[in-house]
This record gives sequence, structure tokens and C-alpha cells, in this order.
Amino acid sequence: MYAEVQSKNVFDVEAYLKLMQEEFDLPYKKFNYIHRDRETCAELARNGYPTLRLHHVPKATGHSIPLFMSTRHAFGEDKYVLVSDYINPSFAESLKQNNIQFLDKNGNAYLKQKPFYIYVRGNKNKSASSTKASNPFGRAFNNKGLQVVFVLLTASAPFDLTYRDLSERAGVSLGVVGPVLKDLEANGYIDMHYKGIVDRRGLIKAWTKNYARLINRNQTEERFTTEYEDWDSRFMSLADDALIGGEFAADKYTHYLNSRSARVYADNQTFKDIQKSLRLRRVKPGEYPLTAIEHVTPFTFIDVLRGKKSHLVHPLIVYAELLASNDARNAEVAERLYEKWLN
Repeated sequence: MYAEVQSKNVFDVEAYLKLMQEEFDLPYKKFNYIHRDRETCAELARNGYPTLRLHHVPKATGHSIPLFMSTRHAFGEDKYVLVSDYINPSFAESLKQNNIQFLDKNGNAYLKQKPFYIYVRGNKNKSASSTKASNPFGRAFNNKGLQVVFVLLTASAPFDLTYRDLSERAGVSLGVVGPVLKDLEANGYIDMHYKGIVDRRGLIKAWTKNYARLINRNQTEERFTTEYEDWDSRFMSLADDALIGGEFAADKYTHYLNSRSARVYADNQTFKDIQKSLRLRRVKPGEYPLTAIEHVTPFTFIDVLRGKKSHLVHPLIVYAELLASNDARNAEVAERLYEKWLN
């Protein structure tokens, strides 16, 4: 194999081709570098393989696909290979559909050369992961970031919203939105150019894992109960600015969990009104009532949290609550809820 590498500046060609060896078992030999005006060339001797020309674009994005196609035509249709720092799954699929071979530093690749065919996408951005190590949650998964991510996952057309719209719906300052979106894109969850969520399941998993911190921050330690067996019907007739979550909501969404344990999402004054109307009293130590209600202060406007059934929070919140309980039965119900309402 003979590989020519075009780049606007010198880069570590050997590192890329060593990755080809380690990830895909393609041997390589020592390079002799020849420096030219805006390009660097490297020679790779390997009998029986064709010539490839590697085009280095450190921060390649989807909007440059026409350029890559033009360069591919100039290089030779079957010889051109785009190399970049990171190519996310959506971008990878677009490149493949346009028959553009590629390779990145994380082992994502599309190489169609006899006698081998390689297509790998979905490997995470290792450089972004090392940044996250110092901040395990990242900007997208701190308290404010989780609020933005919730809107992205639940709004009907989130990428049509302006940054200001996102900040208002999430209940965060305008300056929070940009860094959160950049963090999500760097980690392969979203693609800002194509305006879409690339890894929805992964993003939901990351959000639910950290949502318990929001619950712990906004939930009171007190539990309440009531003598009214039809408390939920009474609740629905009097509370338009409060929502029900918890296992009770999970049962309403799945019809697979018979539970009267609930969370009420409402501001403090609204909950006081509900407490009075439903005659809620505090649960005594050692008491295990049939109906148990907890109060949670909404992290944003109640209408943003509104679910797909009357007076219930969004299924995403219920899904997170079930998983946060560390209960095997609830985990099973959570999967049913995901398949029916979130998939």
C-alpha cells in the first residue's frame, strides 16, 4: 500500500495508520516524511494493496461533504480517505451513503478496499472522555444541564427552538444552553449540523442516571398519606398546575404496576392547597400506609414536565424514577414503559 497524506499542516500520520494496524489488523512499516507547501506525504510499502490518499481535516463536519466529494473525485474515487479527529455516528452514516471512506482517532472507520471491508461507527470521542474525567458529569449532566437535556428529549421539535426558547423552557439562564449543546455534540449524543439526536438511547440512559440528583435536591424528606381512597380522582379535579409521578404514574402508563406510591410535582403554595383539599397528613414514624405521597418541587415550568396522559409527568421522568429506585420489579416496568412511550 502506498499512502499519500494531504493536510494543511503536519500531523501524526503514523498514529492514524498505527490505529489501522491495531484496530483492524492492517500492518504498516516505517514512514519517510516529505514536507511540501501545504501538504505532508508519507510512504507506506505493502505489497498486494492499492494506493490510498488520506485527506486530513481535524474537525470535519457534515456541511463539508460536497467538498470531500469533490476532493475524492480529484484524488480518485476508490483512493480517497478522509481522516479526522472524531466522526460521530450520524456523520459516519452520511459519509458512507456518499461512498466517502474515512478514519478517525477513535477507531471509527469506513474502508472499502479489497481484500477488506470495514465499517465501524459509534466509538466515543476519547479526547472528550478525558476532559470529562475531571468533571464526571460534564456540563450536560450537571443540574442545569439535565434541565436542558430534558427539553431536548421531550420537545416535539427541539432543534427548531432558539437558544432563548431552550433556556426558558428548561428554566436556566441563556448562557447555559450553548456549553451544554457543545458537550452533547462532543460526546456523540447530538449533531448540531443535522439538527438531531444521534444517540437517543444513550442520552436517555445518561440523563436518567443523573436525574436522581435533581430528585434528591427538590424532594422533601416528608411523606404524606390520606384517608381518601379516590385521592387521585380528587387530585385531577382540583389541580391543573400540579402533576403526579412515581410508581402510581408508572401504573397509569403501563398498567403493569399496582401501586399507590406517588410523587406530586407542584410548587410549595400549590402543594399546600392540595394538602388541604385532600386532607394529607404526615406519615408517622414506623407507619406504612397504603397511599404514600411525596412532594417534589418542579425543576422548570409545570407545563414542560406535563406528560402524555392527563395530570401525569412525562414518561421520561417516570422512567428515571423507576430506575432510581433500584428495585428489580420497577426495572422491569421501566423497560415496558420505555418500549411503549420513549422508544
